[in-house]
Amino acid sequence: GPEFMVKGGIGSASLRIGGNVTVGALAAVNAFGDVIDPGSGEIIAGTRRPQLGGFLHTARAMRHNLDQTMLRGFTNTTLAVVATDAPLSRAQLTMLASAAHDGMARAINPVHTMLDGDTVYALSTGTQSGGNLVAIASVAAEVLSEAILRAVRAAESLHGVPAIRDL
Repeated sequence: GPEFMVKGGIGSASLRIGGNVTVGALAAVNAFGDVIDPGSGEIIAGTRRPQLGGFLHTARAMRHNLDQTMLRGFTNTTLAVVATDAPLSRAQLTMLASAAHDGMARAINPVHTMLDGDTVYALSTGTQSGGNLVAIASVAAEVLSEAILRAVRAAESLHGVPAIRDL
């Protein structure tokens, strides 16, 4: 119920690299897993523990309780778009989306479960010249992770489900 929930939200982040290429991410976060600050390792959003305070460590709890019936009824997902103005081919965009999933894995645990539809799409406007695909992919993971954190930090309480800023 709502007493165990925290509101997800929409977040974005971007970085300019190499002087002229921008890499950005937009994330709609309604994660099954905990949202974790990769810098501190702290759970900043997840299943709440009303009586004890703080958050249940979802991955740890799942290791101790393998009862699949407790997982019924979850409809969670995190959807993201990573974008750049560097000119990338279809194959390079596929690689970019794949690499950006690393950012999702840095910020959500567990991620990509059978209870999620976690997906990253990639696009390029191609309006800038140049760009190192390895650097762009690395930054895409970084900005996606930040966008996920910003999504839960910017969320507002709704219909009895509190945002983390209201806890």
